[in-house]
Amino acid sequence: MLKSSELAICKTIDIDQSIQDIQLNWLSGDIRVLPSVDELIHVMQYADACFSKRRLLQVNIRGDTLSIVDGRKRRGLVGINIGRTALEIQLPARVFDRILLNSTGGQLRLNRLLATRCQCKITSGSVDLSGRMEELELSAVASVVKAQHLSADKLNLQSSSAKIDILGSFVTCKLTQQAED
Repeated sequence: MLKSSELAICKTIDIDQSIQDIQLNWLSGDIRVLPSVDELIHVMQYADACFSKRRLLQVNIRGDTLSIVDGRKRRGLVGINIGRTALEIQLPARVFDRILLNSTGGQLRLNRLLATRCQCKITSGSVDLSGRMEELELSAVASVVKAQHLSADKLNLQSSSAKIDILGSFVTCKLTQQAED
């Protein structure tokens, strides 16, 4: 659970369907992915009093794919984002086929993530990651990446103006860094 007296739960969704793939597309704010205490996927959005209810998260389930999109990304809601928000996702302790995370200006905390394939793209934010994946692709631009207790058969790391601190076990590792101008 998020610890902030300034933010209150404003939307919760409990998913009991068979989900294999998760897609998250989020703007700024804290994002925490934690193990669930049961077999459900729990999605909770927190916000302060200034956050517009029209900008709450959108959830879509197609087949076995769960898509979570920041409500601030919807058309017609262009402008200054006033108010703070945070997202918490609790996942059952099982291996997901594919997890795709995309964030601009967010602070991701991914604890004990289990996936066959995980792709994480972050711009101007931070990610703190632990877990086990067969294939992990991290793309960080002007961001901070920290990982401990991380295990992957294949790690592909692309970075530009990013601070990287990763501890873990990897069978193969590919690092691509963009030079700063």
